[in-house]
Amino acid sequence: MYYRRSTDLGETWEAPILIHTYKSAGMAISFDHRKLAVEGDKVYIATSDYDYPDNGTGRVFFYESVNAGANFAAGRVLSQNEGGYRHFYNSLIKVKNGKIAIAYQGESSGVHNGTWFLFSSNGGTTFTDTQISEESDGLNDLYFDGEQAIVLHKYTFFNNGLHTGRVWVSTTTDGKTFTTNKISPKYTASYGESERCLSRQFENYSAKIAKSGNNIIVVFEGN
Repeated sequence: MYYRRSTDLGETWEAPILIHTYKSAGMAISFDHRKLAVEGDKVYIATSDYDYPDNGTGRVFFYESVNAGANFAAGRVLSQNEGGYRHFYNSLIKVKNGKIAIAYQGESSGVHNGTWFLFSSNGGTTFTDTQISEESDGLNDLYFDGEQAIVLHKYTFFNNGLHTGRVWVSTTTDGKTFTTNKISPKYTASYGESERCLSRQFENYSAKIAKSGNNIIVVFEGN
């Protein structure tokens, strides 16, 4: 992953900076990860990676620049699972008012499974790492305005098509305690009640959460 900046509105560009060399090629070309967050002269980059030769270990890396991206400090590992050939996925980063929010997804069946949330209230000096949901197996969007974080996540099971699909919204104001609500409806079919909802990104990151005052709006799909 490379970073490159222009200081004259795109007329010219400085030399690219190599930020991260991925162990997993798939992570390098992922299209649904929001990796970059900027506030003032602070530039933050977060990305997940998977190291197959190292016992299949998933990690979340964090890179920081304090001089508007002229150079970056060495990367830090903010979270690491127990190995056992389990990935971390879908890291998403936001910054506001010196607070940094990073959501990421752990692979199911591991100790570090489900949806997780890294939060720093001191500009990235320290982070807490909190599990939001053990049941969900996909992270789809993160909203953060400096006061509240909103995380959209899901569970899907496929058997001859989508068999079960659930969508949740989790909110926090302190980065550590979450309120979670399932927003996907059930419907009645000839064989009984069913849940077949999805939230996902298609070929690019697109925001699926909006907030205005006390109103939170989320879009998702029903199949």
